Amino acid sequence: MNGNGPGNEDTGCEAASEEAAPAEKIPQAAGKAPAQAPAKRLRFTPQVTRVVNLIASDVGRPVNHIADNLAGYDRLAPDLKEVLDTLVPVQREVKSSDGAWCLLRILPYRTRENRIEGAVITFVDITRLKSAEKRSRWLAVAVRDSNDAVTIQDLDGAITAWNRGAEKMYGWREEEAVGMNALQTVPPPDQVRFKNMIERLKNGEMIDSFETRRKTRDGRILEVWLTVTRIPGEDGKLEAITTTERDVTARKRLEEEARALRAEIAKPRKQGGGGGPAAGKDA
Repeated sequence: MNGNGPGNEDTGCEAASEEAAPAEKIPQAAGKAPAQAPAKRLRFTPQVTRVVNLIASDVGRPVNHIADNLAGYDRLAPDLKEVLDTLVPVQREVKSSDGAWCLLRILPYRTRENRIEGAVITFVDITRLKSAEKRSRWLAVAVRDSNDAVTIQDLDGAITAWNRGAEKMYGWREEEAVGMNALQTVPPPDQVRFKNMIERLKNGEMIDSFETRRKTRDGRILEVWLTVTRIPGEDGKLEAITTTERDVTARKRLEEEARALRAEIAKPRKQGGGGGPAAGKDA
């Protein structure tokens, strides 16, 4: 974005920016502090008209005389005055009437001669970022309240996230589980398989969901359906993994009981003895 001053270059909100001149002092009667007229617009980029209602004839008009398209934000003039008075930049997230989000920045406009001759107002489009944040919040709530155990662990097995489902399933509270090694939830006979799974993930292999076993805090062994998801870092390399574990112990027990019942039914039955008296012969 061309901020009309050195070092101000961003993109977003169609690179919208405008420049305002400092307020002019208005002489007052003796003994009274001078008042200030509202800051006036000097120039603006065409893209800013998507955020603020401006036309060419608005150049030179006071900032607070021009309507804007920002929903719930009516501090443009006060924020501009604050920046001109204190020379401290102001930054706010604002929403336009059409639903777009912008990061509004107001910075002092300093000339090459190191004089303050106004302020630069920029609007950076953050709509996609806000949408991503919203989706992340929704996902976080869904994961937190899931009945499945959802955990995140680093490549050394240290648990960094532990949802309510994991608390209910395994018995460790979140504050107890975070920092614990995930191997504590794996029965000793299955730990080699768990370590091999981590190595396969490090090598870039995708692992399909599978049934395995886990151990609770009180030592019970659970049958679980495990789904493992790779979490890459900024460089694309594996940084952590998330696991989703569904307790299928009850289902497995029912399946075993059903198999045992079918096997019992399939057994050949013993033939009973002929217990009645033999039929008599005719006289």
